[in-house]
Amino acid sequence: MSEQLSVLVVDDEPIIRAGLSAILDSQADITVAGTANDGEEAVEVCARLRPDVLLMDIRMPRRNGLWALA
Repeated sequence: MSEQLSVLVVDDEPIIRAGLSAILDSQADITVAGTANDGEEAVEVCARLRPDVLLMDIRMPRRNGLWALA
């Protein structure tokens, strides 16, 4: 049995977050640890959940993905 890969999905569009989460969750070895709707929330959620992978849009309101990565 392989280890689960945890992913945080970040996008300001709810339909995109939901769609990506559904696709990723359908894979046996991937778990969506959580979602966030902007860069500021992404930093908070990432610090709390410590996902293996961050799938993030770079153009979002409030704080963008590039700000969050820095």
